Amino acid sequence: MSFFLPSGANVDIAIYDLLGRRVERVFGGRLGEGVHRLPFDAGGCAPGLYFLKLRSGTDVRTGKLTVVR
Repeated sequence: MSFFLPSGANVDIAIYDLLGRRVERVFGGRLGEGVHRLPFDAGGCAPGLYFLKLRSGTDVRTGKLTVVR
């Protein structure tokens, strides 16, 4: 997964199931400005639809994630 930060910030990235339960925390910590690439292994997730939530300062972004086997 890759994303761009316009300035340095504390970042929290997590995966949630359809019921809103957090399944996995992908990253939590401070990152500088620029493009970042973080590995994510969905091996621990059952096949299905999930949501990825990226929080950075006051900004929150969400996206869909489909796990297939």
